[in-house]
Amino acid sequence: MKKGKKLGFLTSNWKAKIGSTLLAALLIILNRSLLLEDRIYTVPLNVLLHNSMVLGEQVQPSIRILIRAEGRKISGVRNEDFRTTVDFSSIEAPGTYSRRIIVQRIDDALALDPVELQVDPPELNVSLERKLRKSVPVESTIIGFPATGYKLVSATLNPAIIQIEGPESLVSSISSLGTSEISMTERRSSIVQRVRVEHENPLISFPSGSLVEFRATIEETPILNTFEAIDIVVIDLNENLRITRPLPAAAVRVQARVETIEKLTLGDVQVTVDASRITESGTYSLATEVQLPEGVNLLGVEPERVDVVVDSGG
Repeated sequence: MKKGKKLGFLTSNWKAKIGSTLLAALLIILNRSLLLEDRIYTVPLNVLLHNSMVLGEQVQPSIRILIRAEGRKISGVRNEDFRTTVDFSSIEAPGTYSRRIIVQRIDDALALDPVELQVDPPELNVSLERKLRKSVPVESTIIGFPATGYKLVSATLNPAIIQIEGPESLVSSISSLGTSEISMTERRSSIVQRVRVEHENPLISFPSGSLVEFRATIEETPILNTFEAIDIVVIDLNENLRITRPLPAAAVRVQARVETIEKLTLGDVQVTVDASRITESGTYSLATEVQLPEGVNLLGVEPERVDVVVDSGG
């Protein structure tokens, strides 16, 4: 009887008991789903290639990983706790290929028991080309000019030839490369600096580095100037004689450092003729002489000689 009573207890009202069990299971599932959180991680993508091949086009540098897991476990997981890899290392022929992206969990991500893990995109399509390396000359990209009174005497690069590497179709089309811009604007002294060799396509790499030494020699150069409409002064003329014809104005060409030229005025330039040997009336051809401040060099004077007409005035 006891056994029958137990069996009767188990089989009696069975529909209600099954319903209760399903409800309990549903509550467990619902409760667990309420504890789940969605997180998106952005992770750098590591592309593995055969050593004779390179990418023929740019690919996205990172991918997105969607994780659904318990909030208490996912809260401390960072982007750095994932590694993503796509492997093309077995391919040795140019062409277009597709491979699935592999996600590896490390550090804090190892404790995750994700309900869902999605990779965006799930696979990578790439164009592969043969790798080509060659040497090309480098040219300085100089902008601007030295300050007034200074000139660029020489500009050199060391090394003047640099190695580049990349897709065969791209590297074969490059005949030379330029540096980043080097400004000479208003410079007054020589310069030595490290500059970067540049190419607009990031598929081009520099196996030995992209920095070169730029050396420029800047020297001071004299400035030329012309002073015009300068009165010619007659000196040491006998007091009994007088000039009866006006003398022409003079023009003087000079050369000096820029600082000296900038300070030089018309009053600093004097043009004279020496009349000390004239003793009687007449017309005399006299050489013009120029007096200049120290540091100013005379390049020429016009006229070099003038006719001086004098009369005794008696």
